[in-house]
Amino acid sequence: MDDRNNWNWEPEVREIADAAPLPGCDRQEEWQASPDGESMAAVVVQDDGTFAVRRNDALWEVRAEKIYRCLFAPDNRLTALARLDGEWALMVDDAEVCEHADYYWGTMFSPGGAIAVPMQTGMEYGVMLDGKPWENLYTSATDFAVSANGRSTAAVVQTASLGRPGGLPQGRVHRGRQRQRMGFHLSQRLGAQFRPRRASGGLYRASDSF
Repeated sequence: MDDRNNWNWEPEVREIADAAPLPGCDRQEEWQASPDGESMAAVVVQDDGTFAVRRNDALWEVRAEKIYRCLFAPDNRLTALARLDGEWALMVDDAEVCEHADYYWGTMFSPGGAIAVPMQTGMEYGVMLDGKPWENLYTSATDFAVSANGRSTAAVVQTASLGRPGGLPQGRVHRGRQRQRMGFHLSQRLGAQFRPRRASGGLYRASDSF
């Protein structure tokens, strides 16, 4: 979200924050700058080994066993993936915004600021979009994507065990349950991608694109 109406257009030199470690911090990593240029952020490892997130000269209150993927969304919200009591959560501006999962990774954003994160629960995989996971999870999922308007997610998924009777299952593309007519296709490397055009359909067999 590129809202230039809120930019500071005055020519000046202004200090946003001092990059020196804050008291009690052992090291800082994953430095990021916000889209509006008003904030900087980093993952902080404290002297006691716990992890936190720093935004400018203040630390988030959340302390975690591990934090990574510290990223600003296009609307300047600060996100990070944190492990709390052995489970993973998405943090946005120092608050949990989704249910815990065995693992989250690869945070994605739409231009408007929707947040999508691939997830694993047990031995099944899917995507969480703005705090809501897919209703159905799958044995395998790769090539995750989020639509430009932030309403849908997609991935190439495995819908059945490789050992099922009758041979190998057919690969399919799964689209998030948000109801929308947005086209997507399988590329030759079986990558799920969104196209900026309208198209019908929901699930496609991998063989349909060859």
